[in-house]
Amino acid sequence: MFKKIFLKIFNSFDKENISPSVSFSGNFKSWSDALNQCKGYNAKNILEKTHETCSLLREKRIGGEQDSVSFETSQVSYQLVTSLYYSYCKAGKLSIFDIGGSLGSTYYQSQSLFQKDFYEFWNVIEQNHYVELGKKDYTDEKLKFISVLPKSLGPNSFIILSSVLQFLEHPFKLLEQITRKGAKYVLIDKTPISTDGRNYLSIQKVSPPIYDASYPAWHLSERKILKAFLNYQNIDSFNSHLGIVNQTKHFSSTYKGYFFVKND
Repeated sequence: MFKKIFLKIFNSFDKENISPSVSFSGNFKSWSDALNQCKGYNAKNILEKTHETCSLLREKRIGGEQDSVSFETSQVSYQLVTSLYYSYCKAGKLSIFDIGGSLGSTYYQSQSLFQKDFYEFWNVIEQNHYVELGKKDYTDEKLKFISVLPKSLGPNSFIILSSVLQFLEHPFKLLEQITRKGAKYVLIDKTPISTDGRNYLSIQKVSPPIYDASYPAWHLSERKILKAFLNYQNIDSFNSHLGIVNQTKHFSSTYKGYFFVKND
């Protein structure tokens, strides 16, 4: 049974890598310094383009979506799906919190892989304008949109941090909040990790065919991430966007991910 499930999972994924439309520059001392030279992540054109693509995904007219770009097949990572299956086998029905989950992109792309009783709710935590649109056009019996994490997280809670930590002003404060609230399962994915173990703050420039935007982006210390999960077991560390190296004159980084499970 499980062999058939994982073959289905593996064959559903596209082997696409990160777009060459993404580049990095600078080595900034503060978030405000970087932000002053950016168009910002909450630019109206980003939400409009994301809404256009996610509506096609919701209607099953496309098979995958990433950064508002359409794909024929799912762009959900193999590591995310296997981590979800692992957690379900341990805890039963999951309560998922998809931080930075856009308009439910991962929820829609993974629907064919899970039965409806696999999770209680799939909660997307996003910026207010995403939450407003999500509640209006995307909410269903499972998919919900909220602005913040609840005060506490139960033994079946599963946190998704896919390509999100690098775009937060204080990423380690969020990790501290997640562990303090008692999250049981935490999956970090598609996160740039510096090759020398230090934190670097850059500007990420995005160009068409994705969208025209720029915003601050961290390249994080692996040591600091692991330190944030001292009371957790690191079940898996893995490479995301295999073969992609971000190289600037100030630093270099690669994309990595981690799956943590809270110790009993």
